[in-house]
Amino acid sequence: MHAQKTNFSLACSNAALARQPDNIAQLSGRSSLFQIPAGQFSKSREAAPAIATIIDGAAKQVASIEVGKEQVLDFLFKGDSWIVWPEHGRLHRIIALVPSSIRVMSLPDLDQVGACDPAALHLIASVSKLTLERHADLLLSLGRRSAEQKVAQFLIEMDARIGTADTGTRRKLVLPMSRSDIGDNLGMTIESVSRSLSHFGRQGVIETQGRHCIYLCDLNRLNCLAG
Repeated sequence: MHAQKTNFSLACSNAALARQPDNIAQLSGRSSLFQIPAGQFSKSREAAPAIATIIDGAAKQVASIEVGKEQVLDFLFKGDSWIVWPEHGRLHRIIALVPSSIRVMSLPDLDQVGACDPAALHLIASVSKLTLERHADLLLSLGRRSAEQKVAQFLIEMDARIGTADTGTRRKLVLPMSRSDIGDNLGMTIESVSRSLSHFGRQGVIETQGRHCIYLCDLNRLNCLAG
């Protein structure tokens, strides 16, 4: 993992900034740009909190819940930002799903900027808000949905975040994570994830191509299945 120091000037907008890496890259201060190979992880060694952004690639956020066992908390894609907190007993890691570039800047730098420009502090609030919203949606999914509802909702969320247009009204998803990671994130076994996807396929709601490419053929039906 190689770090490259860089400088950039301040530019902030609104909550959507947390999905705009070019704008975040213009924040004032010194940052580190890490190149992380697939399967390797970035662990914050900052003495103070920091803000991190996926500049390119995709990653998963995991937490150690017991010796030898980790929980996938979130999936992160190009433009996603999050707050990196110093370790508090439980090890949180960001593991690259594909070769990824991650920019990290310590929050004390933002505090200095925020003294003369509140927009920097607004960035922190925006990033925190979007992260909390994603985690709140996940908690609702875990507690109130069946296996098929969870998978349907997951596909809808992934379409909103990384989906692209295909022919007609179809949407295309290229998911960098494994089905095991999906199951771990949703509190399901890999078998339950695969059964749900197969059922959706038989209904004509989706089409799968290999292990990572999914075509959403009927978004209305998928929304109904999500409940």
